[in-house]
Amino acid sequence: MVKTLIHHKFLKNRYQGLKVGDYIPNYHLGSDIYLHNLIKDHLIIVVLSSSCQACFSALQTIDDYSKKDAEFNMVVLFDTSKEQFKQVQEYFVGRLEFFHVTQRQLKDIFKTISIPYGYCLNSGGQILTSFPFSTTEGFLRIIRPIKDDLVNDEVTFKMD
Repeated sequence: MVKTLIHHKFLKNRYQGLKVGDYIPNYHLGSDIYLHNLIKDHLIIVVLSSSCQACFSALQTIDDYSKKDAEFNMVVLFDTSKEQFKQVQEYFVGRLEFFHVTQRQLKDIFKTISIPYGYCLNSGGQILTSFPFSTTEGFLRIIRPIKDDLVNDEVTFKMD
């Protein structure tokens, strides 16, 4: 019995992940691009994988929102095959910036294996909100700190 309690304690500490108030690591995303270079007055980070069924709903949610608010500063870290990544990147060109990552990189950056997930950062890279999501309601929880007109969004932003 004691051995089981120690084991569960170990697992809990291993995958706690980044929390509200933590600062996001300045992770190298490729070429000369680092995560902190993408932050303006805010940054929304969406973490997805093509191996996750709920991630397809989350992808649809951010697709709908990016069509509604093109000025939104959001990036997507996407674990998928190179072929699928290229297709998704072409589909979202001009609306969202995607970065190809592996499950291992996601675990290294965010200290978690939970996806789909979203983070809202302030201009200093500090996490304001972090939630798993696959629906519009979940996504709106993530962006709440930076959207003054969220009440309007909740009424008008509906997925078909």
